[in-house]
Amino acid sequence: MNELLPIILFVAGVTIGAVAILVLRPGDARRAERLQQEVIEVSSARAALEAQLGAERKAAAERVALLDDAQQKLSNAFAALSAEALRSNNQSFLELAKSTLETFQQAAKGDLEKRQIAIDETLKPVRDSLEKVDAKIAELEKTRAGAYAALNEQVKSLSEGQVALRSETTNLVKALRSPAVRGRWGEIQLHRVVEMAGMQAHCDFFEQQTLTTEEGRLRPDMRVRLPGNKSIIVDAKTPLEAYLKAMDAHDDEARRIFMAAHAQNVRTHINSLARKSYWSQFDETPELVVMFLPGEVFFSAALEADPALIEAGIEQNIILATPTTLIGLLR
Repeated sequence: MNELLPIILFVAGVTIGAVAILVLRPGDARRAERLQQEVIEVSSARAALEAQLGAERKAAAERVALLDDAQQKLSNAFAALSAEALRSNNQSFLELAKSTLETFQQAAKGDLEKRQIAIDETLKPVRDSLEKVDAKIAELEKTRAGAYAALNEQVKSLSEGQVALRSETTNLVKALRSPAVRGRWGEIQLHRVVEMAGMQAHCDFFEQQTLTTEEGRLRPDMRVRLPGNKSIIVDAKTPLEAYLKAMDAHDDEARRIFMAAHAQNVRTHINSLARKSYWSQFDETPELVVMFLPGEVFFSAALEADPALIEAGIEQNIILATPTTLIGLLR
């Protein structure tokens, strides 16, 4: 119908044009009527064609609407089918993945158990060794705790002894500040040293023997008998006052001054002992006298302050001796 519409319009146009031309010729009435009749027929045909064209358009519109509706329904159906297929595929994929994952998990679990067993077998010697080490450490810890307790008791006892020793030392220092106590202490030290050398009192040595001379009475601290009716005089000197002050000094300069005074006191005793000339008062006595200092530290401190003390004593026939050197000399 759409293809016939241009042709019908063209024929109608030609007809109307011809009628217009014929109108211009007023002499031909019959022909005009015929043409008019043809125009009427053409108009009728045109109206019919237009009516048919409207019907065809309506039908075409209905078919287009029907086609659109069918297309929409088809699209909906295709979408539903696609969604269903996707859901089905997803469900299948999930089931397949779940099945595969379960299989893999079972295999991995079995492999993990085997590996765990192998690791346990490998680590068993290490575990046994560590258990032995732990037991040994626990034993050592018990031993250490016992030793620590014993050591603590010993330290405590040592601390108490140190306190007691400090107290006794303090008392001794206080006592030694007295000249009479210092002299008696030196004599006691001399007596002990001679006995340590293996000598007996009133047999191998004599103490505090008095000898009257033109210059007065002499009383050396000890006369030691030697083979061949010979003897040697030992005099105990304890010049400790300056030494004790040096020990109590709070700075090096004061300590140095007191040590110098200590060395000077020792030198003074050497000079005093040399003036007594014991070797000229006792028969068969060598021309020397032993000056006994009752402690090694007293001798070394004096020598540190005055290194020429030994030479000064030898020049005056005085031999300085400490407990160690005197034991060696007597033996």
